[in-house]
Amino acid sequence: MTTTLQNAVACWLATIDVLGGRSTVGPYACLRDGLADLVPIAEASEPCPLRDAVLALAEGYDDLALLAAVGLRLSPQTRTAAVERVLTRFDAVARLVEDQRPPL
Repeated sequence: MTTTLQNAVACWLATIDVLGGRSTVGPYACLRDGLADLVPIAEASEPCPLRDAVLALAEGYDDLALLAAVGLRLSPQTRTAAVERVLTRFDAVARLVEDQRPPL
């Protein structure tokens, strides 16, 4: 049985708070690890807004990781803008999942 992108993202979003609370995980590890699992599922999925949002989030996270790696020479404004892009894309993914959730 294959996991749909919708189900995979919904499960990931449901566990982020729990994972983010671990002191050994680090603040962005649950984002990184979740995206590592979600990107292959998204790439194999049919084109849809959620697929595009997941891939855009992964791209934004990759950009942020690159900036963090060379961040000593970046201005605080540049780092802040990169974080804001990731958060905006994360919010877009979360909204798409919430919008597609069936009513109770």
